[in-house]
Amino acid sequence: MSASAQAVGFNVYDGSNLVATANPSDDGFGVSSGEWQYKDANPKTFGVQVFNYVQDTPISYTLCQIGAQ
Repeated sequence: MSASAQAVGFNVYDGSNLVATANPSDDGFGVSSGEWQYKDANPKTFGVQVFNYVQDTPISYTLCQIGAQ
């Protein structure tokens, strides 16, 4: 991704509080990804907002949960 990398990514919210912003990085093969990790003994519900502010550039998103719950 170019200098516009900050214009693509996702935000994580706990209620109305922004707890994380993830912007993608290129893996060297043209695939960009970003991650956010939550580790706590207590499960919680978060809101995820994906964004793409790069004009005329379609982006696809795949969200994955990895873990016990």
